[in-house]
Amino acid sequence: MSTQTASALQLVKKYSLWSAGAGLIPVPFADLAAITAVQLKMLAELAQLYNVSFEESRGKSLIGAIAGGVASYSLFHGVPGNMVRGIPILNLVGLVSRPLISGLVSYGVGSVFVAHFENGGTLADLDPSAPEARAAYEEGLRRGREELRQASPV
Repeated sequence: MSTQTASALQLVKKYSLWSAGAGLIPVPFADLAAITAVQLKMLAELAQLYNVSFEESRGKSLIGAIAGGVASYSLFHGVPGNMVRGIPILNLVGLVSRPLISGLVSYGVGSVFVAHFENGGTLADLDPSAPEARAAYEEGLRRGREELRQASPV
C-alpha cells in the first residue's frame, strides 16, 4: 500500500468517526446536515491529497448519490428516521444505531472516492452507479466494520 493510499484511508477513518459523532445530534435534520458537512470536508481533503480539482456542488451531488443508494442509511435518517424520534423505544434504538450507521456509511463513501482517485479518476468522471463504485462502497463498509471490531473492547 502506498503512503498516499495509507494517508487517504486515515482521512476516511478520521472523518467516519466525526460522522458517527454527528449521528448523535438529536435535532431532526441537523444530524444530516452535519454528516453531509463532514463527508464534504473528507472529500475536499481526499481531493487535495490526490491533486484532484474539488467542486463543492459536484461533491455534494456525488455524496448524495452514493449515500442515498444505501437502504440501511435511510432506516434512521431522513423523514422516516425523524418521525421515529417521536416514539420513545424506537428513538432509543435510533440513538444507538444512528452513529454506527453514519460512521459506516461515511467509511463506504470515502472508500469510493479513494478507489476512484487511485485509478486516476476525478469528480467529473465518477459514476456512483457503476459496479466499481458499488464494490468500493461495500469494501469500505467491510473495512469500517473491521475497524469497529478491532476497536471494540468486547
